[in-house]
Amino acid sequence: MLLVAPPVLGFLIGLLAGGDAGNWGRVRVRWAWFIIAAVVVRIVTDFTPLSSVGAVRYLYMLFLLALLGWTLLQLGTLPGIWLVSAGSALNLIVILSNAGHMPVSSMSGAPGVGGGLYVAADSTTRLSWLGDWIGLPGWLGGAASPGDVVIGLGIGVVAFLITRRSGSPTKLDATKTGIGSYPP
Repeated sequence: MLLVAPPVLGFLIGLLAGGDAGNWGRVRVRWAWFIIAAVVVRIVTDFTPLSSVGAVRYLYMLFLLALLGWTLLQLGTLPGIWLVSAGSALNLIVILSNAGHMPVSSMSGAPGVGGGLYVAADSTTRLSWLGDWIGLPGWLGGAASPGDVVIGLGIGVVAFLITRRSGSPTKLDATKTGIGSYPP
């Protein structure tokens, strides 16, 4: 849900701020298919029986590295994508520091974890503050890491900025040219 709610909210807030849904048709993203691949990898690593297969965690680490590279390629195209890069880097750091596992704190209230990508955090966990310790309602995933939050924020910011591209005047823009001159 952290991957669905932010772009929807960013889009809606962008519209409320005077944006235009048509701006999305003008966005040119390199390797747009990668966005679909990102969603598929996330679903496989979180919600399927394959998530308990040990090799999947290495696939996920490679994916995070690829996602980081992809977002860096988009820096000139997608405003705000640097937040997604930062969040991906945080997740990659904690997973690499814990032998390919994302530690989940028992304080998060997330259901029990075992095997695969997610493991219970304990006294041997490295960089536990970067793991999944932020408690969320079950329908949002149960737990999130600071990297997940930054990725979600970044996706929302990108959606907002695309929707609210320059050229979409707001009532605040009217004060630049004087009272009564809006719309331009």
